[in-house]
Amino acid sequence: MNKKITLIVLALAVVLLATPLVSAKPWAYPKNNDKFEKFGVTFEFDWGPSLITANYIATAGLTEANKVVVVYEEQPLVYEIRIGEGAGMRTYTLGDDFTYSGEATATTWDPILPYAFDPGNALGTLFIPGSRQHFRVDYVYDFSAVPGGLEGTITMLALVTGNGQILSGDHPMFITSLEGTGDFKNVNIQATTDASFDHAGLVSGWPE
Repeated sequence: MNKKITLIVLALAVVLLATPLVSAKPWAYPKNNDKFEKFGVTFEFDWGPSLITANYIATAGLTEANKVVVVYEEQPLVYEIRIGEGAGMRTYTLGDDFTYSGEATATTWDPILPYAFDPGNALGTLFIPGSRQHFRVDYVYDFSAVPGGLEGTITMLALVTGNGQILSGDHPMFITSLEGTGDFKNVNIQATTDASFDHAGLVSGWPE
């Protein structure tokens, strides 16, 4: 994907994030276009390894900072991708069909300090409370890493911005595919999250 297309995709994400009521509506099939299918994802992460790999970047240490950025590697325990619906639905699972790699970046403005690192509260440690937060995940589904199935990768992006605690479920996250390779070179995914952060949306170009 060239830089121009990437900028267009990111601009669309910004527009949708600026209008959360629109992006939060259930996805519907475009009229007179049968190439779109339902896209759904459910997952569960292991937050312990994420705490170990987390890198804290503060403007003035974790006592006086006006912005704190936390970067960490996501570690999925369970991850399921569903394409289509009813009898024609296809299900792909982590380890059996693909592998997952993702880097998350959580930015907090006007953080509530002093901040206490608490390994017993993973989410509270990775997502520092403050007046405004931005959360970004750059991740990849790698189907080539598991022999015997589909070949190729899908590069994905998830974004959410809002006031207060954005992971409360009140701020829908926007998910989009950026690039596909191999069997997935024509794949286009658009989805949002619900309160549990499961994904629901549409996909076109998914290989049979």
